[in-house]
Amino acid sequence: MRLSDADRDQAMNALGHALAEGRLQIDEFDDRCAAVAQAQYQRDLDQVFVDIPFTQQATGGAVEKYYSESQVQRAREAAKKPRLGTSILTSLAGMIAFPGFVALAFEAGSTGTAMLFGGLAMLSAFVVPAIWIALYVMQIGPDSWHRPSPAQLERQRRKEIRAAEAGRRAEQKELTRQQWAERRAQAAELSGDAMNMAREQLNKWKNR
Repeated sequence: MRLSDADRDQAMNALGHALAEGRLQIDEFDDRCAAVAQAQYQRDLDQVFVDIPFTQQATGGAVEKYYSESQVQRAREAAKKPRLGTSILTSLAGMIAFPGFVALAFEAGSTGTAMLFGGLAMLSAFVVPAIWIALYVMQIGPDSWHRPSPAQLERQRRKEIRAAEAGRRAEQKELTRQQWAERRAQAAELSGDAMNMAREQLNKWKNR
């Protein structure tokens, strides 16, 4: 029987219980989580839990999920969008700078105080959204500021499981294609050998 996403989730949660009980080290937990994500059949999970119990959550209870540090880091990196943030900042700077320069050009004959206030207004109009983009889009700052939420971690986990499953299907498809190509080549070779044998036998009969 092939495993489902729910089966893999349950296995990862069981690994989390083993980690919390001190049965696994952090690096072992990461390695086994990766093995569970790649698991395809129940026998693959049996190898992961060969030396630790498979603790299952009681029916109807709240499921407490556990995530490895590498999963947290991958979810954090997936949430960062530096290119998008840079693009938005560049566009924002252009949108603010052009009308600002036009306004300053009209105020060229005004007092220095008016020009100063105009420049500060332009700067404040850029700085506030720039800070928001840097923090929430580009996620600049200490990692503690941007720790992924459980929902983000769960989405990242399921994304990795789907990617692993897609990779397995692609490998299986390529393996099947290669096997069929080898079989066709073998069949063609056997057919050629059979034809040669038939010709040799026919020639022998003709020469009698």
